[in-house]
Amino acid sequence: MSSINSAHPLKQPIRLAVIIPFESLSHNKARFQPCIFCGKTMRVQKFRGKTVCIECLLQIPDIFSCN
Repeated sequence: MSSINSAHPLKQPIRLAVIIPFESLSHNKARFQPCIFCGKTMRVQKFRGKTVCIECLLQIPDIFSCN
């Protein structure tokens, strides 16, 4: 027999791992709320503590401008 067949497999210690998500479910729920301007439910940003979708967030300077 060859020495390769008679070699014992390496024994490695078993290690348990814990997978930690980057965002909790409650945090994800908070990010999908209706926009205060258009009512769409999508990923939102905060504007003065209120939820605003990205489309309305980009239009805010036009809404509050004096022109």
